[in-house]
Amino acid sequence: MYRVSMMSQVSELYELIKKWDDMATSLPHIVDRMTSLQDLHEQALQFSAALTHLDTVQQQLTNQLQTHSSLLKNLQANFKENMAVIKTNCESIDKRMKVLKK
Repeated sequence: MYRVSMMSQVSELYELIKKWDDMATSLPHIVDRMTSLQDLHEQALQFSAALTHLDTVQQQLTNQLQTHSSLLKNLQANFKENMAVIKTNCESIDKRMKVLKK
């Protein structure tokens, strides 16, 4: 009985070792693949960070363009008003000069 139990355990251990032996031969390939995947994941993370940065910069540039567009419109309106004032002042000076010439 003891011998049968011992043989059963030895047989069970042999099957277990055989199973792990098969796995051990494929383990280097799995490790290499995981290392490659780690590199790929790191590159993807760097790409994602770069993309996020580019998106942030694009939003900032869009906001700046909108601000500059608004400032340009205000500047054009101010120039138009100033030109009207200058024109009025020049006409006024011309009238005064004509009066002084008489």
